Amino acid sequence: MSAKSTSGSSRDGQRDDPGVEGLNVVVVGGELCGEPMRHELDDGTTRLAFDLRAPSGDVPVTWFGPSTKAPSLRSGTTVTVFGRVRRHFYRGPSGAVVSRTDVVAAKVVSGRGKRRRDLIDAAVDHLDGSDPAMRAA
Repeated sequence: MSAKSTSGSSRDGQRDDPGVEGLNVVVVGGELCGEPMRHELDDGTTRLAFDLRAPSGDVPVTWFGPSTKAPSLRSGTTVTVFGRVRRHFYRGPSGAVVSRTDVVAAKVVSGRGKRRRDLIDAAVDHLDGSDPAMRAA
């Protein structure tokens, strides 16, 4: 048995199993419940917000800076989202503090074919620590 370090790697260079501590990874698929809302932020970043109808219920999704290669999203489009859960707080119109929980998308693919399977495989690789492209998500 190898000794574990706080860096997430064991002494023999193998990555430790992340378990559930500190893990924030989401893969959710379904259909868009309505038209996505596009916003330009003050810093020039584009934010795309949409609700996804998944088997467990509707899931709010926020996608910052979707690429120009982003899938064409419309109500009813089937998509798979890879990202993380975020809860944020803000002051509502009445001045009361309110919170919202959503999925912040790192990658979004449309359809149910190979691209969807590739995204799910990449998410699993991310959990294993073997996909550096997904680490920034």
